[in-house]
Amino acid sequence: MSEAAGTGLFAKVIKAGLAVAFIASLIALAWGKKAALGVAAGGAIGVGGLWFWLRFVPWASDSKRPKFWLWAALLAKFIFLWLALYFLIARQIASPAGFCVGIGIVPILLMLLALRPKRDGA
Repeated sequence: MSEAAGTGLFAKVIKAGLAVAFIASLIALAWGKKAALGVAAGGAIGVGGLWFWLRFVPWASDSKRPKFWLWAALLAKFIFLWLALYFLIARQIASPAGFCVGIGIVPILLMLLALRPKRDGA
């Protein structure tokens, strides 16, 4: 799955997610800098989380490696997420609503790109 993941649906979601997060953060400037930063940070964390899952988790969950690496990877991801939430939301650097919009970009793109009908000529 790790080889096919880089060329399939998830690669499209990562590329489109970065573009949509950038455009959405520019649109969110109409609601202020905190909203725009929240959308950009949420989009970056969502896309980064998907990238991390596709790149590191298959390596860590290989049967030749100890399961410690899989759990360590997931723990590191959650620690990073909690630190990001603390510094962005609890310290009121970014808007919580903007963050929720940004973090929702990846699931919405996954759904839209997965349900898109395939063309016959493609």
